[in-house]
Amino acid sequence: MVDECHVLLPASNMVAPDEWVRAIRAEGFCLELDTRYDPTEEEGVFGYRPCLCLGREVGFELSYARRADDPEWFSEWDGQWPEASQYDFCVSLGLRHEGDAVLVAGAVLAKITGGVYFAVDLPLSTDEAMAAAREADARLRQ
Repeated sequence: MVDECHVLLPASNMVAPDEWVRAIRAEGFCLELDTRYDPTEEEGVFGYRPCLCLGREVGFELSYARRADDPEWFSEWDGQWPEASQYDFCVSLGLRHEGDAVLVAGAVLAKITGGVYFAVDLPLSTDEAMAAAREADARLRQ
């Protein structure tokens, strides 16, 4: 289980909330992502998302940053992983109730946006992130 993850992606690839939900469902995960937010808002912080899994609340904190607005924050990624410089948008998902929900939502977002999933500041391939998400989904279903 993770307590926070980051997905770096091209801003132009950020999906609407409903598309993210459809992708989570299409992968067969039990997570029901709350869609009452607008990913085009300029404020940069969404806050708590009260998601559900099989009727149980498993929400997480959701925020994002644009490279143009916060270049210093992105410079940390660039220093740790040179390929990060090709991405100009970051979605951060943080633990509130259930870290496995963070893992599932983050892995699917990385997959559908062509982004990179980071857990504990290490990039995972899409296959690795999705495999970890499937394990997390199994735990959520218990």
